[in-house]
Amino acid sequence: MSLRYSSRLTIALFDHQRHALQLFARLREDVVEAVEDHFVELRVALVEHLAEGRQHAVLHQVHHLRGSSAHRHVRQRPDAFLKQ
Repeated sequence: MSLRYSSRLTIALFDHQRHALQLFARLREDVVEAVEDHFVELRVALVEHLAEGRQHAVLHQVHHLRGSSAHRHVRQRPDAFLKQ
């Protein structure tokens, strides 16, 4: 094998390796980006779920307060605190 052929072969192997590393880096970036996007979507879904739960709890409390004050009378008048 001549030195010239060997040099060209070495350069071709280095170029091939460089190209393979670039492809791997792009693939890695795509995978990392996809995972980050997935986490963003999961976070949005979790925040929406928590907001719905809080809204449901508040509506339940309002409904309970309206129902309890409408069906039961206030046992002490506001001035009862001052008389004690």
